[in-house]
Amino acid sequence: MLFLHIGVGKAGSTTIQSFLKEKRELLDAHVAQLDCVGIGHGWKLAAASGTDLAEKYWVRNREFSSHYDYRDFVSKFWDNLRSEVDHKGSNNYVISSEHIFSQYFNYESNIIYLKDKLTEIFGTVRVIFYCRDQISWAKSFYGQIIKGPTAGRLPYDAFVDEFIDHRNHWDYYNNLSVWADIFGDDAIFARVLDKRQLVSGDLIMDFLNLMDLENEKNIQFKSGKSSNISPKYRRLEAVRYLNYLKGRSAIPVPVFNLARRIILNNKLKLLDKGSKFPAHRDKDLLTMIDETNRRFNNRFLKNSAVKLSTFGILNSDD
Repeated sequence: MLFLHIGVGKAGSTTIQSFLKEKRELLDAHVAQLDCVGIGHGWKLAAASGTDLAEKYWVRNREFSSHYDYRDFVSKFWDNLRSEVDHKGSNNYVISSEHIFSQYFNYESNIIYLKDKLTEIFGTVRVIFYCRDQISWAKSFYGQIIKGPTAGRLPYDAFVDEFIDHRNHWDYYNNLSVWADIFGDDAIFARVLDKRQLVSGDLIMDFLNLMDLENEKNIQFKSGKSSNISPKYRRLEAVRYLNYLKGRSAIPVPVFNLARRIILNNKLKLLDKGSKFPAHRDKDLLTMIDETNRRFNNRFLKNSAVKLSTFGILNSDD
């Protein structure tokens, strides 16, 4: 069996991949990983999709030096995978990458090819899909834009107004439905990243449960607190203003870097107390996600205590 964790981004993927890499030797007796795919982060399976999205992403990020280098990798990938699986001889395997969902996207022919290849090599495939409520995702993604290397200057209001442009990230229903139609609904294990749903309120314990390993005492592991938590709205606004000054050349780079480090320092997280994103924009986000979330809840979360936000359900964590 293959346990295939496909994403999405900003829904615990880094935590899962860190666990897989750190505990590889202990896990190997239960679920093996493959060097040709990537240890911890199985990004090469995403790259093997051969889609334009994948090629642009991995060439731009310099995992491949050129179009020809990338195409050569794709042409050899499945033979290399088959060879390593035959050599390893394990019964169960695990692959995790948030890029799988985004780069195979909802391209039906690519996903059919993926399913055919994986079932040929591994037999049964269990598709694990962790997603983040989109209102929470929007705030986290916006925080990444502001505090990250792009040094964004876009006001949150403008970001919400443009939210529809990011539909490929947050329209879980239409995209995952393609996977379910191809792999079968019984093969899809969809979970909302919410402590109320996770086994013992912990992501890794939940992930182990989905791999039928929750009772293996030697690999019990607690996720701990994420180190990738965005500051709240007040501090993000301060960083955004710094980004604006830098973009206007109104502040020297050394001053910008120092001020940014000070604002983002955890010692200033007290400034986050009482700081919240504009609540009225949550309703605007709901307008965009309500219909597809209702369908997602009905198809993939029917027996789950935690559902995605709709006008009847509002999950908001500032």
